[in-house]
Amino acid sequence: MTIATLFRRGALCAALFVGLAAAVPTAVAAQAAREVTKADFYVPGIAPTRAPKGYDVTVVYFTDYQCPVCRQHSDDVLRAFAEDRKLRVIFRDSPIFGAQSLTAARLATAAHMQGKYVAFHTQLMRTKGKLTDARIREAADLAGVDWARLQKDLAANASRIDALVDWNNRLSKAGGISGTPAFVIGEVLADGGMDYASLKAEIADARARIVRAR
Repeated sequence: MTIATLFRRGALCAALFVGLAAAVPTAVAAQAAREVTKADFYVPGIAPTRAPKGYDVTVVYFTDYQCPVCRQHSDDVLRAFAEDRKLRVIFRDSPIFGAQSLTAARLATAAHMQGKYVAFHTQLMRTKGKLTDARIREAADLAGVDWARLQKDLAANASRIDALVDWNNRLSKAGGISGTPAFVIGEVLADGGMDYASLKAEIADARARIVRAR
């Protein structure tokens, strides 16, 4: 079984992957010395996560803040997430569009430490054109981010944040994900953009698979 077959529609496989040992967040540090399994996609570490009590389905969401398709569907995606009170979401910023994407991903993760990740994520996704330092700062201001605290949190947690971003990209590669956006919904990969209705349908399918498996 190849790496790309880790997630297939309808497949509930338990493939293993090698060669991914690297500096990773504290919560997954022990995994660096062994083979990586599908379960690692669902270990948040310091990744921004929404986990309501009693959740039944997890979505792992891979994005880049300069990805046109991510931006196009972002409001729909966040609406679907917000409405579903039984859904856990792990946000995995996976910057592939250059240096400013990486800068935005690092800052967004740091914003989570003041409870502003989703707000900052939303404003970054609504930014028009290529990201610049000024546009990132504007998005932070619109999201109500305390910029001074953001810089302190980023500096204090730089190694953990950088390790998380690297880990997200490695997970993406391991899962055979071709780009952003991508969703692991339950145990199935949905690779590409989805509007509100499509995402809701995929989540419903994931719940139905859980029921059938009982």
